[in-house]
Amino acid sequence: MANGKTAATVTATVRIPVALKKDADKMIKSGHYKNMSDLLISGLRLEIRESNKDAVTQSREAKRDIWEHYMKLAKGDLELATKLELADIKKGEAEEPWFYVL
Repeated sequence: MANGKTAATVTATVRIPVALKKDADKMIKSGHYKNMSDLLISGLRLEIRESNKDAVTQSREAKRDIWEHYMKLAKGDLELATKLELADIKKGEAEEPWFYVL
C-alpha cells in the first residue's frame, strides 16, 4: 500500500439471515456497493471505527479522572496541578498523556 502499511488478506464464510440478505441484495443492485464482500468490508470498517471511538472515549475519561486528582491536590490551581502532574511523570509515577482534556 502507498502509505507504508501492509494489507491483510482474509477469507471467511459469513452466514447472514435471509432478511438481511434481501436488504443487502437491494443495496448492491442500487449501486451502493459493488458486491457482498464490499458491503461486508464497509460494515467491518464502521465497526472498527466505532470500536476506536470507544477506546478514545475511555482514554479521555481516564485522563479526566487523573486530571481531577491533580486539581484536588492543587486545590483548583491549574498551574500547580500541571506542575504536580509533570513532576510525577518525570519521577515515573505517572504516564505521560498523549493529549490533555481541560
